[in-house]
Formats: sequence, C-alpha cells, structure tokens
Amino acid sequence: MKKALVLLMVLAMGAVGMGSSVFAGEAPVPEEERFEDVFAEWNEEAPALNALIDYVEAVTDETSPDYIPPVDRIAVFDMDGTLMGELYPTYLEYYMLAWRILKDPRIEPDAEMLEVGRTLRDCALDNSFPSDMPMQHAIQAARAYAGLTLNEFADFVTEILVRDVDGFEGMTYGECFYLPMVEVVEYLQDNDFKVYVCSGSDRFICRTFIEGMLDIPYENIIGMDVQLEATGQGDTEGLDYVFTLEDDVIRTDKLLIKNLKTNKVLQIAQEIGRQPVLSFGNSSGDVSMHNYTISNNVYRSAAFMLIADDDVRDYGNPEKAEGLREKWESAGYNVISMRDDFRTIYGHDVVKTGTFHWMEELAEDVPAEEVSLGTLLVDLVKAYENPAPDDLQRIDADAEALQNEVAATAAEQWKKVYLDPEYRLLLDGTDDPMQLEIPDDSAHAFVVLGYELENGQMTDELKGRCNAAASAAKAFPNSILVCTGGATGKNNPENHTEAGLMKDYLANECGIDPERVFTDERAMTTAENALNTYVILKEQDIQTMTIITSSYHQRWGQVLYCAVGEQYNQESGYSAEIIGNYCYDVEPSVPMYEMDDRIAAWQLAMILGMPEEEIRRLAENELAFR
Repeated sequence: MKKALVLLMVLAMGAVGMGSSVFAGEAPVPEEERFEDVFAEWNEEAPALNALIDYVEAVTDETSPDYIPPVDRIAVFDMDGTLMGELYPTYLEYYMLAWRILKDPRIEPDAEMLEVGRTLRDCALDNSFPSDMPMQHAIQAARAYAGLTLNEFADFVTEILVRDVDGFEGMTYGECFYLPMVEVVEYLQDNDFKVYVCSGSDRFICRTFIEGMLDIPYENIIGMDVQLEATGQGDTEGLDYVFTLEDDVIRTDKLLIKNLKTNKVLQIAQEIGRQPVLSFGNSSGDVSMHNYTISNNVYRSAAFMLIADDDVRDYGNPEKAEGLREKWESAGYNVISMRDDFRTIYGHDVVKTGTFHWMEELAEDVPAEEVSLGTLLVDLVKAYENPAPDDLQRIDADAEALQNEVAATAAEQWKKVYLDPEYRLLLDGTDDPMQLEIPDDSAHAFVVLGYELENGQMTDELKGRCNAAASAAKAFPNSILVCTGGATGKNNPENHTEAGLMKDYLANECGIDPERVFTDERAMTTAENALNTYVILKEQDIQTMTIITSSYHQRWGQVLYCAVGEQYNQESGYSAEIIGNYCYDVEPSVPMYEMDDRIAAWQLAMILGMPEEEIRRLAENELAFR
C-alpha cells in the first residue's frame, strides 16, 4: 500500500471534508480498484472510514492548514475490542489467567488466587463479574506469572494463542484480529503515522499477541505493567545489585499499574511524550485517552469508538450498542459500527458457532490423589482426538500421580505413536524396508500380528501382513520372525491357527526359510499376542523387535506391546525394545477399527487390571464409540 495510491483513492472519492480536492486533468482510476486495494474489508459507505480518510488526506497535505509534520502524527489504539475480539466469551487476558490458575500443573495456586480463577470462569458467560474484577485480575495475574522470565512468559502466551477460539470455528486466539482495523493501522503507517497500542492488558501479552500480525515495534506497546527484576536479585534494590552474566529478567508479583482510564493518559504522556492526534477505542476505559487526544490539541485531531453491534458474525449486543452510539457521538467521537461498516470481522471463513466449552475446559482437574487409571486413559484419547497445548503435561501429571510403571510406559508409547507429529508408519510397497534402522544380527525379530480367519483360511488382509513381513525379512536375513495368533473365526472345524497358516504362507508363497519363523498359536487378542510373543523372544534371546501389522492397527498394537512388555519385564526381568514398524497399508474393514485409539484404551484398561465395572462405564461414556 503506497501513499500515492491512497491519495488517488481519496481524491476520486470526492471532496468531502477538509483538504480534499481533485486536480484538473487527472486521469480517473477505477474507484472500486482503488478502494479494494486499501480497504478490502470495509464497506465503502462507512461514515467513520470516510471521516478518517478525509482527515488523513488533510493532515498529510503540506498545502493544507491542517498539515501535521510526520514527527507529530501519533495514533493510539486500545487493543481488546478495538484491534481484536473480546467476546469469546470474555477478554483473552481473563481466559489466560483462568486457565493458568485452574488448569496449569506448573503452579500451585493459593485460596485467594483460586477464588479469582473460579470467578473468571463462572461469571464469563453471563458477564456477571464483580465491579472490581479488573483490579482483582491484575493483582492475581501479577502473582500467577511471577518468576517467569520474559521468554517463558511469551512461550506461555503463545501456548494459549494457538488454541481454537471458544464460540467460533476457523480461528485461533492468535488470529482473532479485526481485519478492517488491521487495514486502518497499515493505512496510517503508510501515511507516516507512528502507531502505538495503549491497552489495559499486560504489556508483554500485547507484545506477543501483536507480533507477526501488525508491524508495531515492542517499544510502541503500552499496557498493564508488573515490576521486573534480575533472577539473582532477591530483595536487593536495583541500585545495589549488579546484573551478572548468569542473570535473566523475570516478572515479579508486584503490580505497577493497571492501564485503564486516566492511567492511559498518564502512560501516554510519560512514554510517548507527545499528544496523540488520533485515538481508537471501544469502551469507557478509552474515554480519557480520547478526551486527551481531542482536547487542547495544537493539531486537528479525532477519536473513534467501535461499537459491538454485530450479533450475527460476533457476539455483539445491538440494543446496548445503539445506546453507546448516541453516547459516543454526543461526546464528539466518530462511531465505527462492526455490523454496518465491516465487510468481514475476522475473515470470511470464520464462523460464529453460538456454543461454548468454557465451563468444561476450565473445570478444575481432579486432585492428584484422586487420579485413576480411567483418568489417564480418557486424557490419552482426548489428546489424540482433540489436541490441546497442555496435553503432554496433563498426561505426565496423571502418570506421576498413579505411580504405576506399566501405565507410565503405555503413556510414553502413546505420546510417541499417537501424539508425536514426526512419528510415521513405513508402508510395504511404498517405503523401502531398508529405511528401518535394524541391527543386522540374530538378536532382532519381526513380530507379525495375526488377523481373524474366515472359514479357517487366511484373509487377504492377513496375507498382506505376511507379504510385508516377507519384504522386511528379505531385507534383513539375520532377523527371525514371530507369527502370533490362535484358532479364530467362525466355521473353523479343523482349528487352523493364524500363526500356523502365516508360517506356511511365508514359507510356501514368500520363500522365507521356515527355520526363521517361530509361532504363537494360542493368542486370541492383541494383548495375548504380546504376552506370548515376549515368551518366545526371551527364549530366543532377542533384544529388539519390529512390529508388522496393518497400518490402522500399528499404533494400537505397539502401545499394547509396550504395556505388556513392561509387565513381563517386572515378572521375569526380560525386555525387548520396539525399534520400528512395517505395515500392510489397508483401510479397516470393520468400522469400529477406525477408532483404534479407543480400542487401544479399552485393551489397556484390561491389561492394567481395571475393574470390569469401571471399564464398562468408560465404554458407555468417555470412551464410547461415536
């Protein structure tokens, strides 16, 4: 966006207001093209936008009596409700603190902090906050984040920003900018205005939030502040302490200022040192900043108020907004209607859902002494099906509270195969088995899992698993193979076993030396496969294994093998490490198998010895098939 382009656009819109004129002989540029290039997300007739364009045209025209030198072109913006949304269902900063107090396992909140966290949670949906909530929030926020370095705090803020916004689809908290207002910021900057954010939110939250979306430097961001100190400073005054090479800067629990109302004016005067000529806000907390901008100013100045009157694309209140419109216009402010002036608010693909998960998400965790195996299993499944930034911490906390090595081993393997984005399956026919990092010696085994027989015969899926095993076995000729699976399926009068048929198929159809193939012909479930496999592996002095099964079964099988392996290790002192996978690539023929994580959780429950009644309850509720 170039200043010349903006000037052409304004000129073509007509001489409406101070300083506008059209030069004779100027070739017209299509009006729609000019407007779309600069204000694509605004309705062209928006009165406040046109007032702003007229203003900028006048104060940047060196021939105009309203001309303002670039050094004095200062524009200040509130953040929440002015540059970004605040109705989902409340301020981002409130959500952040509620989550920190009620859900973050890294802190131990005291009773005072818990009371504020619960109030933030319980009063958000109907906006029934007590009148002193802004100050209570500021005090407890200072305490909740005390001790964090600035980088650690920025990381925490980022953890929140990547989450999906409650009440919307298609947007994270980090993306909830009002796109029309982003265009206003860029427009002013392209016309040599220095843009500042002056927010009631924490200065360092604002810095992290704005970075990457708006080109506003850190030093142009003003907000609520807490006292900072050096990590080694302790109770020593800053004048008496020398910052060392090992020191870092950390937050303390001492609130310095809540940047609202007149405090905004004082901070602007102190930090900027120049009176703004433009002010943008949305609430009574911005009135002082507006009045400071437009009163006793040596330059032409203007103030703009957004009203949240859009209840279709956002959670505005049209009736309340209309009263605010009259109030703000009578105060001399330009009013921006989100409903009437914005073509879009957050983006055309963002959809208001009208439903919130606020109470469930911020429900307090079960105390550690009450964590059950069921808690861990449900958290494992949730982490896979509905990922959240705190999943790994929650799973680790569950496992630590349980003090159960088998459960902890299963959880670690689950994190690897279900939650690690870098974990991948190697597929027969697509991936060369030589990609497997396998020691080429006789201390390694390919473990081939069976599949239910039909009429006493192998299915195509079981043959596919065997073909994958043969490909891997030929690539690593010193490895043994262990086939596992008992006499399964209906109409199997001769009691053929999966493992026996697999061994014959590998020898007769795939050319694998039968001396390399060992069988478990008793197992009827994946858990039994695992236990019987470890007995064979111990007898053959195997140290590492690669599991071979169908692609949809791999993660499920690997988790169960690890859990059973830890149990067997505790009983016998023997263990074998799973170092890889090789799969027959196939879609599940049984719809239930598409939810392999829930099947894995069910079978883990049995392996871990959960009571049948508890397993049944989970199967009917949290782990039910949808």
